[in-house]
Amino acid sequence: MAKKEKWVNFVKKLGVGTLLKEALLEHMADFPIEEGSNYTKWLSGKLECWGSASLAGANEGNSRTIGYPVSFVGAKPRVFTQLYRNAATLGVNVTIVVDESASTGNGFSVFHTSTAGIAVLCHWEAKGRWK
Repeated sequence: MAKKEKWVNFVKKLGVGTLLKEALLEHMADFPIEEGSNYTKWLSGKLECWGSASLAGANEGNSRTIGYPVSFVGAKPRVFTQLYRNAATLGVNVTIVVDESASTGNGFSVFHTSTAGIAVLCHWEAKGRWK
């Protein structure tokens, strides 16, 4: 019997009112089953990973691979990034780029577009599947 079915059967057997049982079952559609350092696995098979990485130097075309704390399976995960930089980089045109062609279920390739030797911080989140 699947883990979700066990939970559903448990809730149905609870000695509580019908409205409470229905509310519990409605919110049990998906829930975290494992949480670790920078990742959450969901019962449905969804996997969320996140982290930060420093990108320093003149990185245009010079990508860096960032590994996920847990590997994704199936289709490549979707990666979302946010650029953080300090005041010293103001006036420098810079963007974070994820190199989709070099990304896998184990990590993604990223670089910033500035030709100037600067340091930026890339916060990232990836969403995909673990099963």
